[in-house]
Amino acid sequence: MVVPRAGGFLSRSLEALSDEEFWNYARELARMVPAAAHPEEYLECSLSLGQGCCFVSLKALCEVVPPPHRFAVLPASPAWLPGLVAWRGEVIAAVDLPGFLCDSPTVSAGDSMLLVADHPDQPVGLLVPAIGSILSLEYTPLEECEALPVRRELLRGLRGTDPVLDVPALLAEVLHEIERAVTYG
Repeated sequence: MVVPRAGGFLSRSLEALSDEEFWNYARELARMVPAAAHPEEYLECSLSLGQGCCFVSLKALCEVVPPPHRFAVLPASPAWLPGLVAWRGEVIAAVDLPGFLCDSPTVSAGDSMLLVADHPDQPVGLLVPAIGSILSLEYTPLEECEALPVRRELLRGLRGTDPVLDVPALLAEVLHEIERAVTYG
């Protein structure tokens, strides 16, 4: 029996290998097999009527929570921040994603889907009017994009004309804007 080996062939049978040779061979084979390449999957999210959709990486999400949601409204908060919502024993900010990205608030935040996004310091809720399919998608990288529907630093790229969001950058910007609103009113 000829056993294939990285960089050549092992000309002895497996039975003839010492324990040490066998385990070295097994480790070598394990390194040869590439990890299964799973393309990143994205959740299609409606922005609002006439605004199209955006794509959010599933890796960035903890949970998708259907309506209804109850918000604790904050005084003097930006229009894109309908308030705070309880999620798994935590209080998290609920951000109207179309309002934040496109300055077009959704019709009713209470009827929106809540995407709980994982941020290192604090989870953040992103409200979207509706969600669509989960897709493994190819998108145009930012370097090749000319006109962008939202700020460049919040995107990974475009799929057609729809933004593929860079969720960590988006969450950092949302938290920065909330801090600025708290500080300066």
